[in-house]
Amino acid sequence: MRAQAYVGLGAPQRALDDLNQTLRLQPDWADALADRAAVKCLLFDFRGAVQDCNRALKIDPLHVNAFYQRGCAKHKNGNNKSACTDWYQAQQLKDERADQALTQYCD
Repeated sequence: MRAQAYVGLGAPQRALDDLNQTLRLQPDWADALADRAAVKCLLFDFRGAVQDCNRALKIDPLHVNAFYQRGCAKHKNGNNKSACTDWYQAQQLKDERADQALTQYCD
């Protein structure tokens, strides 16, 4: 996905613009919503990231990346207990990144 390339190049705003355009065309694409949440976190829009993840999870209640990204956004916004709950859900869905987050940030 082009947005991931923009992030890799250090251009998260371009990635966000690209994902916004994608979601205008396909508003119910849970993968794009979770990816946009990750980019919003890079831009310190933690509330927007959580909202995107909530939308993704409404579309796909087992969307592992949405659980993981929502946990990251909550953690960065100081809501560690709720972040750990999301990372636990991601871990149950076999997300290895969630294992690392749980080990590092949760009791």
